[in-house]
Amino acid sequence: MEYQVRQKKNAFSTASLLLGIFALLTLTTIILPLPLAALGMLFASLAHKKGQKREVPCLIGLITSIAAMAISIFTLVASLAMIPTMLKTPEYRQQLDMMSKQIYGEEFDDMIEDLYGIDIDDLFQD
Repeated sequence: MEYQVRQKKNAFSTASLLLGIFALLTLTTIILPLPLAALGMLFASLAHKKGQKREVPCLIGLITSIAAMAISIFTLVASLAMIPTMLKTPEYRQQLDMMSKQIYGEEFDDMIEDLYGIDIDDLFQD
């Protein structure tokens, strides 16, 4: 009678795979994928044993974590880079003022000036 030897599953590989998938699924939140992807990469490196090939779940977890981290960082940088351009656009500023007035009862320009002492009109003069 032949016995099949079961290989012990590596919990770090499974954790890396799940964290990589969750990081990809939460990309719309922009910030949440950063710690999830970092943990996914950490667990993938902990699951890898020297002298052996990476297990498939570990490799997929590492790839999804790296992809989620790259996409999240790109989205975050692009969003932050667009803020000055959007604040210079009169239509956008008007819409922002209208929404701010509906939510907070005060226009965005006035609120920023009260809170931080910054006049947005002076900030973006050409």
